[in-house]
Amino acid sequence: MKTFLILLIILVAGYFVWKTIQTKPDESVPNAVVTDVSSDENANFQGDVAATMPAGQQVDNQNVTISFKGFGPGKEHNGNFSDIKSSLSFDAADSLTGSVIVGMDSLKTDTDAVTKHLKTGDFFDVSKYPTATFVLESINGTSASGNFTIHGVTKKVSFPVSFSDSTKSYTAKFNIDMKEFGIDQTFANEVVEVSVVVPLK
Repeated sequence: MKTFLILLIILVAGYFVWKTIQTKPDESVPNAVVTDVSSDENANFQGDVAATMPAGQQVDNQNVTISFKGFGPGKEHNGNFSDIKSSLSFDAADSLTGSVIVGMDSLKTDTDAVTKHLKTGDFFDVSKYPTATFVLESINGTSASGNFTIHGVTKKVSFPVSFSDSTKSYTAKFNIDMKEFGIDQTFANEVVEVSVVVPLK
């Protein structure tokens, strides 16, 4: 019994030490709003880009980039995806529509061991869920909204977006809680910082 109590105390102490050293997302980065796909919470997001976009612009789908930052005990890890199939385009009303499909096996981080671990069943389980998909529903000058499917779960996601006249690109940077998509961790922070750049040509 005494041995069990000592072991329990060590485990509890270790847990609190881990909590203390765990890195966290930047609080200045906005959080994405994640809701069920049946929710109308994001109904206020209207497709309206004509005010910020010159006529005749096209999306440079070949150069869309998606990167991320993950947080764990004592260290942050940066990563990106190389397999990105974007079909975004402007419709007749100058509204941006389309989807982005990401090959999850193309995930790469700054550490080989972390890259391999993220691909396992502990995280993204890329052999079972080989792609992640975002279908854009609406976008305006400051926000975007659409259905995001990853790890076999689809949710409606809304996040801030901005357009730069100097770089002619849309940029989005936000934190998203992967617990919403069934990825629940003990020794890593499920909140991931995501950065997306959609250039025009």
